[in-house]
Amino acid sequence: MKKLLMIPLIGTLLMSACSENQSDDIIESNKITIDAFVPKMLKGEDATATTLASGVGIYAYKTGTPYTTPFMSDVNFKKGNSYWGSTPTYYWPQYGLDFFGYYPYAVKPTNASEPTKFAYTVAPDTKDQSDVVAAYTGNQNKNIVQMQFHHALSKINFVITSYKNSGLNIDVNSIAIKNIPMSADFTLQTAATEVPNFFTVANQGTATGTATMTNTPAIKVVASKDNVSSKLLSGMYLIPQTLVNWSYSDTKAYPLNGSYINLNASLTGVTDYTGNIAIPITTVKWEPGYSYTYNIVFGNETGSTGGGGYNPDKSTDGGNKPEQILQPIQVNVSVDQWTDIAPTIPPVVL
Repeated sequence: MKKLLMIPLIGTLLMSACSENQSDDIIESNKITIDAFVPKMLKGEDATATTLASGVGIYAYKTGTPYTTPFMSDVNFKKGNSYWGSTPTYYWPQYGLDFFGYYPYAVKPTNASEPTKFAYTVAPDTKDQSDVVAAYTGNQNKNIVQMQFHHALSKINFVITSYKNSGLNIDVNSIAIKNIPMSADFTLQTAATEVPNFFTVANQGTATGTATMTNTPAIKVVASKDNVSSKLLSGMYLIPQTLVNWSYSDTKAYPLNGSYINLNASLTGVTDYTGNIAIPITTVKWEPGYSYTYNIVFGNETGSTGGGGYNPDKSTDGGNKPEQILQPIQVNVSVDQWTDIAPTIPPVVL
């Protein structure tokens, strides 16, 4: 009798355990998780799936409806063993979701009802700067959301080169880009398929900012008789923009109001100079997601030291033109034809 009573009891326990496991499996499979990755920035990258592991800000909205009421708003998803998950855990609703993601986590949409738009200001010191990436994935209703993040800023690198036979040793204490906008409004383009079309950039601030990379100790480029010597300095993360170039040929170029590269450096060898060196920037448009490298060359293949840039702190004519550093000595040489003057010289009689 006891056995007969125990059989259904054991059966009930087994069924109960099975139902609980099935319920856990269903709940686990309904967790919202994210798989994030970042394609390479052209000629360089910084934010990667590894750096994104620290946390990305996620916003989600019901597909096909105005983004007035987010299903998720500013939820920090961090990477676990394989994928990004949140605390508390979010589970899939009975409808599709559109997802937006931002990194660093401190970057957020200006308004939660417009998740494609955000404002950003870059730090003036490169050690405080960060790559900024954002992503969109629409109409999702499955377990793992694939999110491809795109670079919103422009990356700027420098190569300092002393050409062979230039005789110049260069110690770079810092390098800066002056008179540039440091803030802008960004809009993530959800239909874009390639760089640089993932973002539109507007309302850049006034061109009065400076971004500076300080080198401690100084970056040394030592002159070589037989080889080109160079060092790479990477990199600055700056607002995409069209630069307004300072032109040293302009009679109103001083003080320097346009954009230019400023080296704080010591030059030794064929000359000695310590201080700021202003170098004009070729007018160019920096695009979102692109990396640009400026190769600053002292000397050239003929062995000349070249102009060596300009002193932004001193003018040569009392206010218009900046003083040129290492102004080269130029010698114009012309040669006349040989003229036979021997008949006019009397013979020497010994």
